[in-house]
Amino acid sequence: RSSRGLRSALRLVSRQRVAAALSPSPAPAEGLTPPWGLVDSPVYSVATRDLEHKGNMNIATYVSAASLAKDADSKKCYSVALFKNTRTHDNAKRDGEIALQLLSRRHSRLIKLLGKTSGNDGDKMSTLTNLGEEVSWRWDMPYLSSCKAVCRLKSLGWLDAGDHELGLFEVIEWLPGDSHSDTDPDAKVLDTSYLKEIGVL
Repeated sequence: RSSRGLRSALRLVSRQRVAAALSPSPAPAEGLTPPWGLVDSPVYSVATRDLEHKGNMNIATYVSAASLAKDADSKKCYSVALFKNTRTHDNAKRDGEIALQLLSRRHSRLIKLLGKTSGNDGDKMSTLTNLGEEVSWRWDMPYLSSCKAVCRLKSLGWLDAGDHELGLFEVIEWLPGDSHSDTDPDAKVLDTSYLKEIGVL
């Protein structure tokens, strides 16, 4: 009897699981923040060059380390999502490499220029210089000398992500920026929490 009862109970659980799997997912509660809106992200800038080797930079927050690389021989990777149909996206897809810069709080004033202005509408490098930012060049790509660090990344592949395209990149080399070890409050890593705090986001 106990054996038949157990089999009956297992069949019931199985039917319940199937029913649960086939039933529609509950709609999210109105007014609640989705999970991706509950966390803050570091703020980066992706630098690229065009066919005439002119530089361009954007703002990127959909960036994540994608491997541990515990020893020198291990591959270190980043995933970077780029808006489609932008100059940064076009340059990255064509050249297969980018320079990824980690920004500090002092760069919050550059969010409008780098993140809300198209490289097709003006020369961002000249504007940066006019704003007093030192722009250096390495690997035939520009970067902000005052960044926390900059990595040369080589593309390993792309995946469609709706309005973005997600690229997997291998770190070829990285360099510290002028603010890498700076302890000044303005040299702290820039994140989306700080941008919300100062009203930029």
